[in-house]
Amino acid sequence: MWCKLIFVICITPQIFILSRLLKYRAETENFFKDYLPDEIFIKLGSAERILFRKFRESHKIIESKEKEILILQDQIKKHTKRVKKLKTQIGNPQTDSSLKGKMIAAKNKLLEVSNDYKFNLSVGIRYHNYKIKDEKNSKFYLRVTAYNKKFKNIYIGGDNKVKALLKEIHHSSFDEFNKTQLRSELLLLYTVYTRNFIWNNSWEVFFESKHSVETLKKWAKDLGNDIYRW
Repeated sequence: MWCKLIFVICITPQIFILSRLLKYRAETENFFKDYLPDEIFIKLGSAERILFRKFRESHKIIESKEKEILILQDQIKKHTKRVKKLKTQIGNPQTDSSLKGKMIAAKNKLLEVSNDYKFNLSVGIRYHNYKIKDEKNSKFYLRVTAYNKKFKNIYIGGDNKVKALLKEIHHSSFDEFNKTQLRSELLLLYTVYTRNFIWNNSWEVFFESKHSVETLKKWAKDLGNDIYRW
């Protein structure tokens, strides 16, 4: 049927004239997808008309998607160039003029300052009688280790003392907290306390000072809601 269709299109003068007057996107292809004269279309059977419509619709969809692909490929080229430019700007840490080089240089100059705020805290539990570990007589101790490995041990007290300290600072009950939870709260509280203390003083002063529970209470009261900003 398609062979007959092509033959009619090629030899009919009227169709030839129309094809010369109109510029069709697919006129140079094997099948004339964009136009079929009414004289020929009405002679097609129902099934052939459906096939022809599907043929044209598919062609238009393909053409649309191919255009979209070209647009996307162009965008990929532009983005690829942009990525390459950004990578060049970030550069190598060994190159002083690159962003990474500038960042490393600034970081090295700040090492002395940043080292002051590098420390480690650990909370331990001790028993007065090592042979009989009575939970009621257990006591919390804190160890603060500075960046230079120098450390200071701080006595805190038993469970009830810790719960009372937390309650006074946070204005809420900690009666149901177990030892693991109390330890976590102490770590957080003494971390911000130590960082703030170093900011206002120095490690030398820190190691020379006593950091009792009462000292911590006063510090927390003076700072109020700003304590966890540290």
